[in-house]
Amino acid sequence: MAFAHNVTSLVLSILAWIFFIIGCIGNSTGDFNVENAPWIIVNPDGNAEHIFFGTQAFYQENNQNGTPEDLTKYSNCENQFSFCTPCKDNGRVTFAMLCIAVIFAAFAIIFSTVLIFAEVASVQYTNLAFTSAATIMACVGWSVFMHRCYNAIDDATNHLEYGAAGSITLLGFLVMGVNVMVNIWSIWSIACPCNATAGASSKGTPAAVPQTEVEEAKPVV
Repeated sequence: MAFAHNVTSLVLSILAWIFFIIGCIGNSTGDFNVENAPWIIVNPDGNAEHIFFGTQAFYQENNQNGTPEDLTKYSNCENQFSFCTPCKDNGRVTFAMLCIAVIFAAFAIIFSTVLIFAEVASVQYTNLAFTSAATIMACVGWSVFMHRCYNAIDDATNHLEYGAAGSITLLGFLVMGVNVMVNIWSIWSIACPCNATAGASSKGTPAAVPQTEVEEAKPVV
């Protein structure tokens, strides 16, 4: 059972690592990356125009009115739009948290691989620590940006949606959260005394050895 747990942990760690990388791409200031890996997508007034928000810039696509495509860094629009400052500051925090989550997920991949070939208790606990830390970092990073920047952008005239980077990062820390539970289950299955008892009973108990009564010596007449 422990082998299956460790293989599952490895697969989940790889998936979460990939998802966190995609979230980090949203920190780019390149128009292609911001457009294709945004954290938030805004459709003002429900028209054909879309604005894609990354963690460091937002990109306005071309629309039917002929408005030119434009990439704007938050640091260049703080005097123009009220959302630029909170999105810039929280975007940096989110990017830093995701970078740490990527590193922790990479260590989780390494330790999960080691556990497949050699089940060592200390490595199992270390893997649990790294998966837990990656989950916490990604969760905090996602919450900071998607709460504060999202609220700063949101108003009655804007229709907001989660972009690819925001949605995939959310999926990433949920996957890593499942990984934490898999590691806890694996440790419990090894450490629980009831499992050792069950294992011993499954092998069968030795048959009782019949005991013969010792006859008392009869006196010789």
